[in-house]
Amino acid sequence: MPKKGKLLGIDYGDAKIGIAISDESQTVAFGRVLIKNKSHEAVIKQIKEICDKEKVVEIIIGLPLNMDGEKTKQTRKVEHFGETLRLQIGIPIKFHDERLTSAESDAILYTLGVKGSGKSKKKIKKQEQDIIAASLILQNYLNLY
Repeated sequence: MPKKGKLLGIDYGDAKIGIAISDESQTVAFGRVLIKNKSHEAVIKQIKEICDKEKVVEIIIGLPLNMDGEKTKQTRKVEHFGETLRLQIGIPIKFHDERLTSAESDAILYTLGVKGSGKSKKKIKKQEQDIIAASLILQNYLNLY
């Protein structure tokens, strides 16, 4: 576990990137923002701004693996993105298994939709799924330490 301070969680996708931040004691993850993935340069700039503002000490990126633990084409994309991010912003990066976080995220969104947020389940899902997934990735990581 890194020195005390906030951690940033990332759910990387080709179109959207979910961002979550922990509290300073590294106990709880909070969903923050959804970044449109138009270019690595723009995404890295936005993540750097968040890291600077929040004084992030480490970044945790969800690593997409097959259910059998094998790497995929997307795994390699995420690893490449993580290495580029580390080189450009200079904050330590760790990868954390993200298997089943999409299913967990869907379950949370379904519950929110059923409880009547005033938005359709489809609209909630599109807006929030990646942010919730980032929170789950980060919270799962925090729970291990």
